[in-house]
Amino acid sequence: MSWFRKGLQESDIVNSIISFCVSIEILANQFPYTEKINRKCQHCGHVSVIDTGMRQKIESFIVEKNGFTKTEFNNVWKIRNRLFHGGYDSNAFNAPELHSARGVLIVSIVKGIKELLKLSVEEPPPENPSMFPFCDPILDVVYEDP
Repeated sequence: MSWFRKGLQESDIVNSIISFCVSIEILANQFPYTEKINRKCQHCGHVSVIDTGMRQKIESFIVEKNGFTKTEFNNVWKIRNRLFHGGYDSNAFNAPELHSARGVLIVSIVKGIKELLKLSVEEPPPENPSMFPFCDPILDVVYEDP
């Protein structure tokens, strides 16, 4: 939640997206993902079964759980990689693709948080990313111990 809140409070879109990427990586690990990868050794032929990587978990989270397209996910992942690992042109920091990726991340994170907290669609925080400059979703959520 703290990374999500940092992303919402950040006025710089790049820092906002970086915070949301950290948040979605943490959140995606909270949901079960049972698919495995079979890795075969080129030398001896031994097959190792390993867990999937973060890309597969986040793709599943954004596309399958939250209904975005693979194209939208690929845009988010491309931006994430270029921001985390270098290669993003600093002259393009107001590019529409950044705002689009930010919206996908916000909606996915809000829906994931709601699912974990068992909140309905009608309950705050809103799932509309355009609402977030005007409200603080952390203050809107009220948790009552049963």
